[in-house]
Amino acid sequence: MTDPGLMDNQTGLGDTYGAALRAFVSSGDEDDLSQAYSIARSALAEGVPLNWLYSVHRAATEDGQLQKDAAAAEVFLLEALSVYDMAFRGYRQTVTRLSHEVEERKRVEEDLRQATFELARQRDDLDKLVADRTGELLLRNDELKLLNAQLRQTNQEQAEFMSNIMTLYIMALFGMYMLIAIGFGSYFQPILVLFAIPFGFIGAILGHWVLG
Repeated sequence: MTDPGLMDNQTGLGDTYGAALRAFVSSGDEDDLSQAYSIARSALAEGVPLNWLYSVHRAATEDGQLQKDAAAAEVFLLEALSVYDMAFRGYRQTVTRLSHEVEERKRVEEDLRQATFELARQRDDLDKLVADRTGELLLRNDELKLLNAQLRQTNQEQAEFMSNIMTLYIMALFGMYMLIAIGFGSYFQPILVLFAIPFGFIGAILGHWVLG
C-alpha cells in the first residue's frame, strides 16, 4: 500500500520539476539547470524511486514547446540523473567495501579458529608430555626409595657385622692371652707377646704397599 504522504510529496516534486524544466528550456540559465540537481536530491531524500523521475520528465516533455527543444530537456534530465548516479555509485562502493570487510572478517575468524585449534593441540601435547614425565619421575622416585631402603639395610647389616667382628676379636685376644698366660705361667709376659701383634699388622701393610 502506497504511503499517502509520499504520494503528496511526489506530486509536489513533480510539479516543481515540470516548472523548473520549462524555465531552463526557456532561459538555458545555469541557475535554472541547478534546480534539476536540487529537485533530484530532495526526491532521493524522500525515497522517491528513479522510475518516478523518468515518468515525471516524460509527462513534462509532452508539452509541444518542450518537444521542440528536446536537447535542452535531455540536459536537464541528465543533471537530475547525476544525483541518482552518484548515490548508486556510492552505494556500490559501500557494498564493495562492506563485502571486502566481511571477507576480511571471515579470514580473520578462520585464522583465529586455526590458531585456537593449534593452541589446543599444543596444549594436549604438553599435557601428555607432562603426564609422561611425571610418571617417569614417580617411577624413578619409587626406585630411589627402594634403593635407599636397600642401602639402609646394607649399612645396618655392615654395622652389625663389624660389631660382631669386634666382639669376636676381643674374645679371641682374651683367649690368646689366657692360653699364653697358662703357657708362660705369668700374667705380664703374654702382654708383651700380644703387644707385637699390631706391629705385625703395620709391617704387613707396609710390605704390601711397597711391593705394590
